[in-house]
Amino acid sequence: MQSHTDLKVGVIGDVADGGGEASLYGLRQFFDDLLAALRDLLDLLNGAYAGIEVWIWQQLDAAGVPQQIQPVLLVALWVLFIIVIIRLTEGVLRLFLAVFLTFLLLHILRHLVGL
Repeated sequence: MQSHTDLKVGVIGDVADGGGEASLYGLRQFFDDLLAALRDLLDLLNGAYAGIEVWIWQQLDAAGVPQQIQPVLLVALWVLFIIVIIRLTEGVLRLFLAVFLTFLLLHILRHLVGL
C-alpha cells in the first residue's frame, strides 16, 4: 500500500513526464465546447427576440397605433416586463434576465434615435 506522500510524488511525476498534457487539452476542449454552446444559445435567443419584436411591431400596426408612438410604447412595455421579471425571479436568474432584457431595451431605444 502506498503512503500519502508516495501518491503526491506519483501525480507530480506524471505531470512532469507530460501526462498532464492530455488533461490540459481535454480542459481546453471542454471550454471551447462550452463557449460554442453559449454562442449557439445566444444566437437562438437573438433569433427569438427578433421574431417577438417583429410580431409586436405588426400587432401595433394592426391596432392602428401611430408610428411615432410605437417605439415609446414598446419601451414602456419592456420596462414593465423587466420590473415584473425582477419581482418574480431570484438569484442569478434575476441578474441574467435583468441584464438580458436591459440589452434588449437598449436595442429598442436604438430605433428611437434612428441608429
